[in-house]
This record gives sequence, C-alpha cells and structure tokens, in this order.
Amino acid sequence: MNGLLVVLFELPLTTITKRLPTRKVIASGYLLIGFAFATNLLVRNIPLLIVTMALLTLGEMIAMPVSGAYVADLAPEQKRGLYMGAYGMMWALAFVFGPAIGMQLYTDSPVALWGGCGVMGVIAAMIILSKGVGTSTLWPLRILGISWAKRRDLGAR
Repeated sequence: MNGLLVVLFELPLTTITKRLPTRKVIASGYLLIGFAFATNLLVRNIPLLIVTMALLTLGEMIAMPVSGAYVADLAPEQKRGLYMGAYGMMWALAFVFGPAIGMQLYTDSPVALWGGCGVMGVIAAMIILSKGVGTSTLWPLRILGISWAKRRDLGAR
C-alpha cells in the first residue's frame, strides 16, 4: 500500500508542498508520522492498519523530500557536503540502532514505544518550528564538530 500511495501521490503532493513554508511543511510531516505511530496504541483491526499506513506514508511524503533540501539550504556553500554527510549519518544511525532499541522497548512496554514515537513526532515538529535556528536545537551538529557561527537565519522559510 505504501508504494502505491507514493507512486500515485508523491509528485502531485510535492508540487503543492514546495510552495509552502519549508519548516511548516516538515513539521506537518513529522506530526503526521508521530501520530501514525501513536495509532498503534489503539485496538488493531484492518481498517485502522490501513489508516495508520496511509498517515505514515502521507507524513513521509510531506516531510522527507523537503528535509534534505532544507539541510542543504542551511549549510554554508563550502560546507554543504559536511552538513549533508552529517544528515545522512544520523539517518544511518537510526537505521542501525532503531530496530534493536525499538524491539527492546516493545518487549518492555508497547505503550512506551508507540506513545514515545508520538511524542517524538511532536518534539521534532516543535524543534523545526522553533524561532530561528538557535544553538539549543543544534546540539547534534555541535557533537559532530560542525560550527554554526556563520549560519543563515531561515526563520521565515
């Protein structure tokens, strides 16, 4: 179902979202993704599984195409590769550690896993919507040694 939704709606949706404020688009996608994961707390049946997958796919189609371009736009031109590399590395780390951490959390408490995913969607949206991109929201970049001293404020985007 995910693949069918992407094939049918990704390009039309992207033509709409590219005209909207970038950070609001990304935040909307993050909220949808978090909400979709949180629906796993509800009683499971086929219609709800279909709704969950549709919401998850919609959130991904809204947030993901824009987020990579947003990171590239944040970077000073001479450090764009470094920023994109750090962005890709964070995704790679999530793919490496996420399944094991998620399975352990699910074993301990499915409510904590699915509720935590919903909360993380809200937190991610709040971070991307924060006014200006301040140092408090950029601790992952500081850990990687990426300086933000010459940042461009994209608060209006």
